[in-house]
Amino acid sequence: MTVTQYGHHEYLINNWVDALSAGITAGSTSISVNSATGLPTIGYFRVKIGTELILCNGRSGTTLSVAARGIEGTTAAAHSLDDPISAMLTRDGLSQFLLDHRGTPFSLESSWADGHGPPAPLNRCLDDSNGVLTVSSFSWVNQGSATATDSNGGIVMTIPDEANFNLRGLVLSAPPTPWQATVRMRLGVAPGEKGSTPWNTSTHAGLWVRESSTGKLTSLSARHYQALAMWNWTNPTTYSAAVDTNLQFDEARWLWLRIEDDGTDLKGFFSYDGSNWTQDGSAWWQQSRTAFMASGPNQVGIYLNSGANSGSSGTGPAVCTVSFENFRLEAQ
Repeated sequence: MTVTQYGHHEYLINNWVDALSAGITAGSTSISVNSATGLPTIGYFRVKIGTELILCNGRSGTTLSVAARGIEGTTAAAHSLDDPISAMLTRDGLSQFLLDHRGTPFSLESSWADGHGPPAPLNRCLDDSNGVLTVSSFSWVNQGSATATDSNGGIVMTIPDEANFNLRGLVLSAPPTPWQATVRMRLGVAPGEKGSTPWNTSTHAGLWVRESSTGKLTSLSARHYQALAMWNWTNPTTYSAAVDTNLQFDEARWLWLRIEDDGTDLKGFFSYDGSNWTQDGSAWWQQSRTAFMASGPNQVGIYLNSGANSGSSGTGPAVCTVSFENFRLEAQ
C-alpha cells in the first residue's frame, strides 16, 4: 500500500481498505477509521462507503476530514460501525488530478539535465471556469508583426528581432480578486523542440498584467542569459522601473511562472515542476496592486519581447519564438 504524492492537490492512493470505528450520519464532516496508515495528512483524496463517494481533505490520526459528501452523483447517507471504507480513483478524481498538475507528474527531472524539455500530456490553457483557451480567447496588445498560433494545447508566439523594447502579447479579462495566473514556458530551447535558438540578452517573455484604462503593465519575465524579473512598464514600449530583478534560474529547463493578485498586492513566483513554488523573500516580486497602476490590473496574459537594451540594434535571429503551455487562470 503506497501513497503517490505529486503535489498539494489531489492524491492517488493504492489499495487502502479499512472499516469505520464509529458510525456517521449523512451530515457528518469527519470519519473515524481503525487505521489510516497510507492516507495523506494534507491534500484531497476520495473514499467510498457503501455506494457513497466522499471527498476528504487530509486527516488527523485516524480521523479523516470531510470536504464534501455524496460527490459525483452519489447520495450522502448514514453508515454504521465496521462498515467497509476504501480509497477510490474515480473519473472526476483523475480529471481533477490532471487539472491540478497540468502534466507535470509525467515529466522526468533527468530529461531536463541535457536541455530537453519533456512533453506534457496535458498542455491545455484554461480559464477560471476550466474552459479551454485558444489564441482567439485573447486580445492582442501592441501586436505589430507578432503572431500566435495554437499548438498541442499551448500557444506559440513569434515576433521578428527588433532594435527597441516592444512588448507584444495577449490579454484577457482577469476575474475579481483574488486570482492567480500560471504558465509553463520555455525561453531558448534545444534544437528539435518548439521555439528558437538563444537570442540577445534583452529577449524576455512571461506573464503580464495590464490596467486597460491607463495601458500600464507589470511583467513577470524570464530574460535570456540574465535572470527572472518583475518590471513595470508605462506602455509596451516604455520601461518604467524594476519591482525586483536578477533572480537567477536554470535556463535549460522549462519554467513555470505565476502572478497572484490578492486584492492588495501583486506577487510573483516561479517553479521548475509546477508544484513547488518559490518567492525569493518577503520583499521580492511583490508590490501593491495600486503602487504603479491607478486602480490595479484588470487584464492578464502572456507576452514576448525581442528588442535590445537602450535602443541598440537587435542582435538576435531573424525570428524569435517562445512556447507557452498550461496557461491557467484561477479565481481563488
